Amino acid sequence: SNGSRYQLFNLVQDPSESNNLADREPAQLLLMMQGLLAATHAAGAQYPLDSDNQQPLLPQLPPSDL
Repeated sequence: SNGSRYQLFNLVQDPSESNNLADREPAQLLLMMQGLLAATHAAGAQYPLDSDNQQPLLPQLPPSDL
């Protein structure tokens, strides 16, 4: 991941996932993360629990200035 929390790849052009587009395509990354969160919520997904307070560890949206 080269230190990046977020990864975004064009699998048609880059099937080996060697060119992370997250920094260059922040709007696309945000759109896809919002879709992921909506889909997992709609499906009633269960998330891992924080070991300290036993609260669900929800996926975090990337910052808008990524």
